[in-house]
Amino acid sequence: MAFKEADLEKVFIDLLLQEGFEYMPGNAINRVEGEALIEQDLCDYLHRRYDSEGITENEIRSIVLQLRSLSASALYESEYSGVNYTMKPE
Repeated sequence: MAFKEADLEKVFIDLLLQEGFEYMPGNAINRVEGEALIEQDLCDYLHRRYDSEGITENEIRSIVLQLRSLSASALYESEYSGVNYTMKPE
């Protein structure tokens, strides 16, 4: 049996759906081409998740700016000690 990337992708999608994640094909996501960070989704999430704790627009903007300023290589370095935010599915 030949390995097919699409089959592997489907397995992971199915597992994530079972865990409560929402799936949306990449071509259906409203984003700037070539950008990994979907800022509006992040801002919406931060509002929903931390509104009860009083998160402010300035704090959200600060988080987005910190993430945008990171180089791609910094995100993969094991010794990177910059931004440390943990986000779990709702």
